[in-house]
Amino acid sequence: MCRSKTLGRSYGAGRLLGADYVLTGGVAVLDRKVKVNAHLFDVKTTQLVRSESAQGALDDCMAVVTELAQKLAKDLNRVLPEVKPEDVDKSPEANLHYMRGLGYYYAGMYDQAAMELLNALSLSPSHADARLWCARNFLAQREYLHAAVEAGAFLKDWPDHRSAAEARRILSASEEKLEPWEKDELQALQARGGSR
Repeated sequence: MCRSKTLGRSYGAGRLLGADYVLTGGVAVLDRKVKVNAHLFDVKTTQLVRSESAQGALDDCMAVVTELAQKLAKDLNRVLPEVKPEDVDKSPEANLHYMRGLGYYYAGMYDQAAMELLNALSLSPSHADARLWCARNFLAQREYLHAAVEAGAFLKDWPDHRSAAEARRILSASEEKLEPWEKDELQALQARGGSR
């Protein structure tokens, strides 16, 4: 029942995205070895097209995933481009929290968004987009001091970022709404050269 329900959701997502195939699978780790299984299903017919697996050392997980991807591509008569190390997500867990944060933000669930965005930043302090969305989220919550701190930290770390103008707007809008004691707190934080 659980597997069938998961597959049904996968097909639904595939149809919504206009995909030809959906890929499901799993990962097993035992004694510093990893095995990855993948099952490719046709979205229109819901038929299993191909199943493949690859295994190897846990420390070389990227090679295992690359081998699996190459097997599936060969099965589909496709050639995959070379994956360069700089193209690999350096912090997938941080990006997962970031994406969840965006989802909560757009759902108007600002407390949950704040938790996810702050989790992303704790895992990857150099995640500029998470920092900016943290500032946006705090502004939406009318947490003006927090919004100003996050926008200020963004501008300090990324003054030439493509979203620097947005960060300046958030900082300005937040500073206008600060209570006198909050302005003092913000100045003290800025004098110490840090965020929270």
